[in-house]
Amino acid sequence: VPNYITSLATHLWPEGGVEDYRMLFINGYFDDAGTDQHSNVQTMAGYVGTIEQWRNFIPRWNALLKDNGLSYFHAYRFSQSKPPYDTWSTEDKRQFIADAADILKRGVIVGMSVILRIDDYKQVYKAGPRIRKRQLDTKRGLCFRVLSSRLAKLLEQNRRSHDARLHFVLDAGAPNSGDVIRIHNEFKAFALAKRTSLTVGGMDFEWAEECGPLQAADLFAFGSKQNSQNLVEGFP
Repeated sequence: VPNYITSLATHLWPEGGVEDYRMLFINGYFDDAGTDQHSNVQTMAGYVGTIEQWRNFIPRWNALLKDNGLSYFHAYRFSQSKPPYDTWSTEDKRQFIADAADILKRGVIVGMSVILRIDDYKQVYKAGPRIRKRQLDTKRGLCFRVLSSRLAKLLEQNRRSHDARLHFVLDAGAPNSGDVIRIHNEFKAFALAKRTSLTVGGMDFEWAEECGPLQAADLFAFGSKQNSQNLVEGFP
């Protein structure tokens, strides 16, 4: 897999760190990769930013698409050089990734990814001991559970993030949305009961073709999946 694909599969922090931001209303956009039956890993990844940061991000992302003759971005088609990327050179792709990374570094608080090895899900999570009558998470649900938990801890640790409200936006085209909604409701109820400084808001599902932040999340999720899949294939 080309390095220009996997280069975004890292955490992106703006200069100065998360403590420089006064967060009130925060949106997290997350997408999935590896949901097909042939993948040995599944990922959920995306970016978190304030409402104002996303307002600034969207026109920059749209300008990047327009400059490259795109109506929207799709990571898999990009990686496979399928239309409309079939005429792009390697240098064209590298430049697009560099420009996308620059927009993200200047426009979001943090990027986060969760990687689930499919064998671990089957042999450890599903086959292992379980709490009686507790519903098992789907692979997508488990990724969201881990991601939302870690994200909440990260934001709570930020001394300026008190009274913040976190809203999730996920891809409407991915499977098992009902399970993600169930886990989100559990997460929301837990935060309310514990009276944490972070309020868990709502959850929306949007089509990535119509949502620039989800297209950026798609790029991150796909790169994270490809990078981790190459590593997993080298281990038993």
